[in-house]
Amino acid sequence: MSKQIRFWWAVLTALVTMTALSVFFANPSQAINPKINISPTSFTLSEFASTQISATLAEPILCAPDPSLPCSVILNFATSIPLGVSLSNSSIEWTQTEWAQTKTFTVTMTNPSLFQNNAVFHLVAVANSRSEYYSRFSVDLAVTVAVTQTTTSILSTTTTTPLTPSTTTTTLSTTTTTSLTPSTTTSLTPSTTTTTLSTTTTTSLTPSTTTSLTPSTTTSLAARTAANQNLDKIPATGQDLRVALYAIWVLVFGVALTFRRKIRQQ
Repeated sequence: MSKQIRFWWAVLTALVTMTALSVFFANPSQAINPKINISPTSFTLSEFASTQISATLAEPILCAPDPSLPCSVILNFATSIPLGVSLSNSSIEWTQTEWAQTKTFTVTMTNPSLFQNNAVFHLVAVANSRSEYYSRFSVDLAVTVAVTQTTTSILSTTTTTPLTPSTTTTTLSTTTTTSLTPSTTTSLTPSTTTTTLSTTTTTSLTPSTTTSLTPSTTTSLAARTAANQNLDKIPATGQDLRVALYAIWVLVFGVALTFRRKIRQQ
């Protein structure tokens, strides 16, 4: 039974030893000492405050000979910077001749409202280099946030405005429009009326003769002769009647001449 225990103890020891050796040879730069020194590695960052970080290399940069490729060490923190924080230089580089120089950058809190008090975030970078010594070496900065928690109270203010009855005076303006109708003046202009009298005298004789007399009609000599001839045809027994008719004819002829003269005078 003791032999079995010793056997399994020897197997367990061998496994542990192999595991340690594998870790050692996998990344010898981190197994021994940090080859990139960061100071400080942890710090507290207050509201709108800044902290300066310094970084140095432990040994010169040695690379395999290749003139076409640079021999340098680069630390890039860009992918680990949270919102509300800024770095003055998120990428730090050492050339082969600068390995002994100290590189610095500044961490600043720009927006404290994005953090809770005592929150912790990490700025992480992995070395990029052709040097086997510095290649894949990682650095980690732990940053603790110190902010003042602000409680915002929203006060609702109600303003009461007293209503004062307002008196509105309405003035009615009455406008009376009087339309004056111009009076009509009738001007009496003496008008001249020309009256034309047409006198028609009908004398029935046997045979009957109709003689129309107008003021504008001129009795011709032939008409007079015809009338005299008609009078001569009346029987002698009617001598008195012929005289009377002749007198009437003269009277009518005189009246016609009188009207004609008046008409011409007008």
